[in-house]
Amino acid sequence: MENHNYSVLDMNGSEAAFQLVDKDRGKNAKQLTWILLLKAHQAVGSIAWLGNGLWTLLGVIQNKLIFGQGVTMENEKLIF
Repeated sequence: MENHNYSVLDMNGSEAAFQLVDKDRGKNAKQLTWILLLKAHQAVGSIAWLGNGLWTLLGVIQNKLIFGQGVTMENEKLIF
């Protein structure tokens, strides 16, 4: 009673088929280069975003505290 619902693969001396090829190494190096480039671009973008936020915050502080915009003085309250 033989069951013919499965197949058998005989692998004699085929270890060379599983070795890496130089083409794959070059492709992986390119992919790694692009990943590192994208990560560097993301880091620079984050630093620029934080710098812009800090610059805006300093501008708001300057407008509110130094120039007195939106702040009423005690002398102005007495006049009304």
